[in-house]
Amino acid sequence: MRWVRVSLLVGIVVAFVQVAISVWPASAQGTAAPTSRTFVAKLNDANVNVWVAGIVDPDGWAAVTAASDDDAWNAQHARWFRGRVIDGQFTGQSGDGTVLTGRHNGSQIQGTVAGQPWTATLISGGTAGVYVGGNSQEVVAIIEAPDGSRIGRVWSRQTGQHLRTLIMPSGSSTSRGDFNLLSHGAANSQGSPATVTVLPNSSRQVQVGTPDQDPVVQYSTSWCNNSFCG
Repeated sequence: MRWVRVSLLVGIVVAFVQVAISVWPASAQGTAAPTSRTFVAKLNDANVNVWVAGIVDPDGWAAVTAASDDDAWNAQHARWFRGRVIDGQFTGQSGDGTVLTGRHNGSQIQGTVAGQPWTATLISGGTAGVYVGGNSQEVVAIIEAPDGSRIGRVWSRQTGQHLRTLIMPSGSSTSRGDFNLLSHGAANSQGSPATVTVLPNSSRQVQVGTPDQDPVVQYSTSWCNNSFCG
């Protein structure tokens, strides 16, 4: 789902679809294009690992998203919040009207998600950040932290409803990147096996299922280079 900047919304919160930021990491973008700033945080909320990402554009438009390794948490809390940073204060709104506020001081974004405070720090290199893609029916977003850990979330392109959580190994893993699929409504249960492949341009290709299974779902993602990448 794409959001269009509407003049009557300038200066106030706007609806948000998906995730998160500062200068693109050179290793993740190919040719450096310092357009937006990316920030990523990782925290633990009641034994649930949560990744938070923010993207701040040069014109002050910004987005913040969060995802966890718990499907029930994602169904309740994972959203995209989009709005503007004005005098260091970010106020974002998701598609369902939920509001998130935060502070931006140049090198950090701070706020609270699901009652848990977080501080996301500026990404200046490596492959950490946000990758967004999907297919004609679903949107997928992957958040990767500076420590290489990463999480993925899938939601409906039409309704914005959370569909599933993707659990992945560390980005520094030498494996192909096998992970398990968690279906909405079946929290903490393993579903169909899937893989994530890092392509030469550092984008991510995600496949749910194997060739001998029907159906096989495949998503291609690209580096999220501005707050409207969703």
